[in-house]
Amino acid sequence: MTPRHETSVVKQNLAYYASARSAAEYTREDGLRPIEQQLIAEFMPPPPAGILDLGCGAGRTTIGLSRAGYTAIAIDLSLELLTLARRRYPHLDFRQMDATELAFPVDTFDAALFSYNGIDCLYPVAAREQCLVGVCRVLKPGATFIFSTHNLVGGICSGGYWYAFSPSSGAIPFCANGTHDTKTPAASNFSTARHRDEQSTNCGARASA
Repeated sequence: MTPRHETSVVKQNLAYYASARSAAEYTREDGLRPIEQQLIAEFMPPPPAGILDLGCGAGRTTIGLSRAGYTAIAIDLSLELLTLARRRYPHLDFRQMDATELAFPVDTFDAALFSYNGIDCLYPVAAREQCLVGVCRVLKPGATFIFSTHNLVGGICSGGYWYAFSPSSGAIPFCANGTHDTKTPAASNFSTARHRDEQSTNCGARASA
């Protein structure tokens, strides 16, 4: 079986991340965005909790977490983006790692963050489910996984969704403007809603619907 990082789609993604255009895109910001700050303040434990920053890119969210007082370990599959991150923030912990193959012990982190619709870059769809299961494995009991994902309904209504996902309580949808959405179904992009619910149940969570 071909390793995931050697498939044509993943190679294409990595080639883009190695481009000058990608470098410019991922270095133009520094720190957490307002919606990220709000979600972290509401759902994550207080500093200096240990946070897994998935798909960290050039380190924008990692430095934001660090400035907020968190102990962050950041991972990305793109060596080129990690090189930029290490150059910008040499004092932070950046590691090359596949989000679907997390090389951490069980119950390592107090919370996890996957920003910038990063989970949608995982291919194939089953890789997104594998990531969710892996994150649940490395999170401590009761911890929270905050992630953003492209979503047809969310895209029409609010420009996209963020989710605060806890293995103990399920997924809580957030509109892009930072408000709770209690009317629109939270249908993430893992695959179908049925697959999402099945995968969430497998890792001990109740997915919202």
